[in-house]
Amino acid sequence: MSCARITVAPHAGADRWKLANLLLGAVTGVTLMQRSVPTLHGCAVEVDGSAVVMCGPSGAGKSTLAMLLHRRGCRILDDNIVPLRRTPAGWEALPGSGFLRLTKETMTLVRQSVGGPAFASPSVLKHVHVLDDDARLASPLRLGRVLWIGPVPTC
Repeated sequence: MSCARITVAPHAGADRWKLANLLLGAVTGVTLMQRSVPTLHGCAVEVDGSAVVMCGPSGAGKSTLAMLLHRRGCRILDDNIVPLRRTPAGWEALPGSGFLRLTKETMTLVRQSVGGPAFASPSVLKHVHVLDDDARLASPLRLGRVLWIGPVPTC
């Protein structure tokens, strides 16, 4: 069986941001993996002209670190799902959704208003912070580093 389409039929009262979070997160990640696109659960930012992907479990601080790096001049490729592409020159990180999912504490820390849409993540309530065009990258970027944030996984 070949699947080429995802059909979404939300009920009339569905929250569009919760739906967007689900579709741009778990559904996109699974779909990309089913199509053999290597995918990381993390945030990708531009540092010195290459992509740095910060991976880790939900609640580890990936989005917070991405926002703090943005405040220091780094542009953001994606928050949550980072698709990768192999090229003759090496690996590239592909751009994503254009928003960060941040806790109220992080929004307060970086002096952003907390009045936007919110949804429950596995561990905490997160707020949507839509990135301005100058804050995000819309083109693939050479993969520079992949970092792990959080406890060391055991095998």
